[in-house]
Amino acid sequence: MGYAIHHLASSRSETHFFIFLHSQDEEAESWQQNFPPESVKGLTPAEIKRQEHIYEFILTESNHCQVLKVVQKIFVEGMYKYLNMPRDIVERIFPCIDDMIELHFRYSLKEAK
Repeated sequence: MGYAIHHLASSRSETHFFIFLHSQDEEAESWQQNFPPESVKGLTPAEIKRQEHIYEFILTESNHCQVLKVVQKIFVEGMYKYLNMPRDIVERIFPCIDDMIELHFRYSLKEAK
């Protein structure tokens, strides 16, 4: 996915956006893949389950951020650029998209810490 999409990027910001999308594909399927096995051995089954839920929540939020950026880049910007739609109509179709992106990306960054 990453290489083919990079050729579609027409600006530096779009290239960064597509790099972000590509990096999301490289996430580990399990949180345990990010930790040495000896550190996981000391956890109780309840702690392991808790970590699985936290990791799944973080991945879900990350995927949601990815979807919001795709909507913005493809649909919102496409409506302006290719369909010449007025701002008020696009904003009625996608209300607060910029605020949602900012909020979710800020939240995702806090989760990653």
